[in-house]
Amino acid sequence: MKILLSLLPLVFLFTARSCDDRVKEPEGENGELTYALGDTLTLVKGEPLMLKAEKLNLTYTENKDNRCPTGVNCVMAGKAKVSLKVEKAPTEEVVNLEVKGLCEDRNGACGNQAAAQGYRFRILTADPYPGSEEAKSRNASSSIRLMVTAAQ
Repeated sequence: MKILLSLLPLVFLFTARSCDDRVKEPEGENGELTYALGDTLTLVKGEPLMLKAEKLNLTYTENKDNRCPTGVNCVMAGKAKVSLKVEKAPTEEVVNLEVKGLCEDRNGACGNQAAAQGYRFRILTADPYPGSEEAKSRNASSSIRLMVTAAQ
């Protein structure tokens, strides 16, 4: 019984984490993913993502990550600086966003926001976090989570 009670917090944490990072299900005609303003988007570095209704193409292009690694005592928390190419025909613009180091919130408190092309881009996370088990994996891909809304 004690073992079951000690495992209960772990089950709760796993469940809460999985609700936060839901995978979007196919919604389009051919089973492709469709995205809209306000959705939480996950962009893998170098792979474009299209918001069809907005005719907005997004590509995560660059990452300069100097966040303090997990398990290390650092003088400064550091930050990850990412670049996002925003294309809406006929123009293209680069948006620079930042995520603070040593910040565990995955809902946007660690990131900043910027406006471009009539939209507001708010970065939620940059993964993998330096020093994490995911970062140590040879096949880990760099990704960001962000939210796009209409600029006010």
